Amino acid sequence: MAEKILIVEDEALVGLEISSALQKECYSVTGIVDNAEDAFQKIEKDMPDLVIMDININGDINGIEASHIIEYDYKIPIIFLTAYNDKATINKAIESSPCGYLIKPFDRQALYAAVSLALSNRAKPELITLSQECQYKANASELYKNGQSISLTPKEKQLLELLLRNSNKLVLFTTIESELWPDKLVSVTTRRTLIHRLREKLGTQSIETKKDQGCILKI
Repeated sequence: MAEKILIVEDEALVGLEISSALQKECYSVTGIVDNAEDAFQKIEKDMPDLVIMDININGDINGIEASHIIEYDYKIPIIFLTAYNDKATINKAIESSPCGYLIKPFDRQALYAAVSLALSNRAKPELITLSQECQYKANASELYKNGQSISLTPKEKQLLELLLRNSNKLVLFTTIESELWPDKLVSVTTRRTLIHRLREKLGTQSIETKKDQGCILKI
């Protein structure tokens, strides 16, 4: 199956040129978007293997800021493609640990090399045993129960990874809400429903809830 790549580029012609170059090499382009919000929506829908990100994109969030969110929430590698080549911009971009940095106008061979390297350097999935029934490949965000792949929504993945980072420790409900919904208030029902869905997929004994406090992932 062809690797899936999302292009985040505010210049339509450049986006189309990148897409054409990638498809010529048999990569699957999941879309071309020009802002961070649309990028997040496409990622949640298609879960690409790689994002090619321009630094100067439309909207309130620039490419560097968007890359931090993508890395934290989705763990997808990123290649920056930009017209900026000053040292300050490059240093700021490097801080987000991209898998590549290409300067416009891009050379197709350099693009192919960067994409190939980024995809080949993806970390091998780390298998975490959650219980006798469940294992989780953390870097691939894949849950397996009795050897069968179990589908997780993006929010379920975020919750599981938050609980994993604090396994066998109490994670406060306020922490869950601020981590998963940083920009809005959510109802108790929304948070409770999410925890219930994840508990059902992991097994009812895996997540212990402390009334009015938080929950614990027991592994």
